[in-house]
Amino acid sequence: MEKIALVTGCSSGIGMATSLKLAREGFYTFATMRDLSKGESLKQVASNENLPLEIMELDVSKPESINIAFEKIILAKKRLDVLVNNAGFMIMGSFEDIPIEKFESQLETDFFGPVRLMKKAIPIMRKQEKKDNGLKGNIINISSIAGKIPFAYASAYISSKFAIEGISECIQDEVADKEIKINIIEPGVVKTNFFKNTDSISPDNSPYKNIVDQMTNTAKKLFEVTLTSSEDVAEKIFECIEDSESELRIPVGEDAKQFLDMHHEYSDNPKEFKKWFADQMQKLFDSLK
Repeated sequence: MEKIALVTGCSSGIGMATSLKLAREGFYTFATMRDLSKGESLKQVASNENLPLEIMELDVSKPESINIAFEKIILAKKRLDVLVNNAGFMIMGSFEDIPIEKFESQLETDFFGPVRLMKKAIPIMRKQEKKDNGLKGNIINISSIAGKIPFAYASAYISSKFAIEGISECIQDEVADKEIKINIIEPGVVKTNFFKNTDSISPDNSPYKNIVDQMTNTAKKLFEVTLTSSEDVAEKIFECIEDSESELRIPVGEDAKQFLDMHHEYSDNPKEFKKWFADQMQKLFDSLK
C-alpha cells in the first residue's frame, strides 16, 4: 500500500529535510510551500535522487489554499497517512511594541494553520485502512521548547506554541481510539534559515529597544553556531511515525533536553527556574559577544 505524506513549509530547513527524509523512506510526499519559486533546491534534489516527491503550493494562513491542496491530494492518492505541520515563523519584540495585527498574523500561521490542516486530515485518516505501523494516520506538530518555557520579548511566538501544544494534547485524547497518533516535536535552536524570516520589532523610541536588539543579535548567532540540524529533527519525526508507542512530546537537541529537564526539575519552584534560566541566557549572551 502506497504511503502518502503532506509536509508544510518545505522551502528550506526542517520542512525540506523532513520531506526528503519521508520520500527517501518510500512515502509519496507532497512538499508544500507558499512561494513555489523557493522550491528549486528541493526540486533538484528530488529529481537527482528520483524521489517520490511532489512540490505543491499551500499557504497555511489561507483556508482556500488548504482546500485546494487537499482536493488535489485526495483526488490523486485517495488517502493521507502523515501530516507534518511545520510552516511557521517568529515575531520578536516587547508585548507593548507588537501591534495586535502582528499577534493575529503569528497565530494565523503558527496555530490556526495547523488547526485547519488537522480539521481536514483527521476525517480522512479516520475512515481509511491502517498502515504498516498499525495506525490509520500520524500527525506531527512542530512546536519548540518555547511551547513549554515562556521567555520575555517573544510573547506572540510563545503564545502560538503554547496553543499548539495544548490543542495537540486535547486532540490526541480524542483520536487515540480512532487509531490516529499525534506527536509534538520540541526542538531547541536548529541550524536553519528560520531566523532570517523572524520579524523583530524594535522601534527607535521604545524603552525596550536595547534588550530586544541584544536578544535578536544573540538569537541570530545561536542559529549560526548550533549543532542541531534540520536532518536531526527530520529523523525524530520519522522515528515517531515508525513507532506507534512514541511519547506525545519529543524534544530534539541537547539544549532542548537540558532546558526542558530543568523546567521539570524546578516545576515546584518556578522562581528558581527563572533565575537559572536567566543565568543561562546571560552566559549565552556573554559567550557570543
